[in-house]
Amino acid sequence: WGMRKGNWKGHDGGWKVRGGRWKMRDGSWKMRDGSWKMRDGSWKVRDGSMKMHDRSWKMLDRDWKLRGGSWKVRDGSMKMHDRSWKMLDGDWKVRDGSWKVRDGSMKM
Repeated sequence: WGMRKGNWKGHDGGWKVRGGRWKMRDGSWKMRDGSWKMRDGSWKVRDGSMKMHDRSWKMLDRDWKLRGGSWKVRDGSMKMHDRSWKMLDGDWKVRDGSWKVRDGSMKM
């Protein structure tokens, strides 16, 4: 699965984000040039704190930078590069697909 402009691509069981790579091991997601981890429905990123508990997001800073981009988490929505991510009942939906977050696992 890839987004329309190829920013997100699945490759060998991992996900690529603008040259970075997401890997899933035991319910944990890691990006090569970042520190994104997912365990038990909780997200953490280096140099800050972004967590998800009971479908709510908390953060220290309004903007999260990921390889030159900005993540904005506000009112249950997450935006990156003018793309909207909305969380509804545990599902993250983006224009060309939906992510499901459940019990420390992330599925598309």
